[in-house]
Amino acid sequence: MTLLSHTGSFQIATSDSGNKAITGLGFQPKALIFFWNLRGEAVDAVGGKDIEAGMGFAVSSSQRGVVDTTSLDNQSAGVTGARISNVLCIVTVGATGAIQGSADFVTMDADGFTINVNDTFPAALRVMYIAYGGTDITNVAVGTYQGNSSTGNKSSTGFGVEPDILFAAAGAGYTAAAQQVSVQGGFSFGVTDGSIQRVIAYGVDDSADPMDTSAYIYDGEFMAEIDAAGEQVVVNRQSIVSMDADGFTFNQLEAAAFYHIYLAIRGGSWSIGDLLTQTDTSTVVTESGLPTQPKSVLFVSANRAMDVQNTGTVHGQLSIGAGTSTSNRVAMAIMDEDNLATSETSSAIEFDEVYIHINTSDTLEGLGDINSITSDGFTFIMDDADPAQMYVWWVAAGDNPSANAIPVFMNQYRQRSV
Repeated sequence: MTLLSHTGSFQIATSDSGNKAITGLGFQPKALIFFWNLRGEAVDAVGGKDIEAGMGFAVSSSQRGVVDTTSLDNQSAGVTGARISNVLCIVTVGATGAIQGSADFVTMDADGFTINVNDTFPAALRVMYIAYGGTDITNVAVGTYQGNSSTGNKSSTGFGVEPDILFAAAGAGYTAAAQQVSVQGGFSFGVTDGSIQRVIAYGVDDSADPMDTSAYIYDGEFMAEIDAAGEQVVVNRQSIVSMDADGFTFNQLEAAAFYHIYLAIRGGSWSIGDLLTQTDTSTVVTESGLPTQPKSVLFVSANRAMDVQNTGTVHGQLSIGAGTSTSNRVAMAIMDEDNLATSETSSAIEFDEVYIHINTSDTLEGLGDINSITSDGFTFIMDDADPAQMYVWWVAAGDNPSANAIPVFMNQYRQRSV
């Protein structure tokens, strides 16, 4: 029994149309997470330009979903848009949420996967991904769930078994699941194992003058959104109650019947934790005590200290990265600056880091990387020091622990040492 994982990237070119195969993973995936920010380069890059925050999930041609938001650079007021879809896995959108380019999911293949480019992309897009597979994973599903129109508990069913890990994405107050657009900008991503939970949310107010952008990152919820009116107001907060025999139950902390996409996985060993970046390039952050050696680690940050619950902070910032070793990792980041008369947005991609921090000058402020993968965790180090310690949450995936191993408390992990 084993869990397999791989991180990588591929480019969707402006000439691509129809089926496009991605190979070189070394195994047949069972679940995929895609993420992108509108850059298309195959090398490390940073600078000012229009941005997107996009994420897609896929397990089959009939189970896939995507959320995406855009914010345009050098505008006299906020020019934004967003979209959710349960019939696509990759999309870029224009100012009103109209599709610019899109791709659907086709198949999981022996050495990778195949997508189908439905709408030709107007510019080359670099898509990063993390793939999960192996015999440890027994059940996977991508679907949608709706929030609760009143506060309190609500169950989402239909998975068929109890999930071990749940990823969820939303972000623009969607009131329908299939192909809904929004003129407001918003992106949210969360995770839970039924006990531990983490969330990040980014929002930008359309037509705001000056710019109104903010983000929210917190360790006690798995879903939240920045309100369409901005001003760092957080809405649609959800906390996990339980993983159930046919799905999951969540507590709607603030009434909002919005739609979300999710990826549920049964099997493998999953650990959720957090760390702080460092203000030097010599301190090694050690994360240990995991049930098994990680096969991959996903890293998420809003480039700030952890927020106070239910309170966002200025600047729309986001960093998502992943790695399986010291030689296989990818990362992307965005910066959407707050309180400017003319919008200033920037983005970065890296192929040898898992954490990126962009400053308000559209340049790199901090870079972080996997220093090692150990038998029960990993170490993290800064390649470019941060100006202050920033909060990062992470999700590690590994093999199911041996039945003969000394019992450990799976998925109850917290940061051990720095």
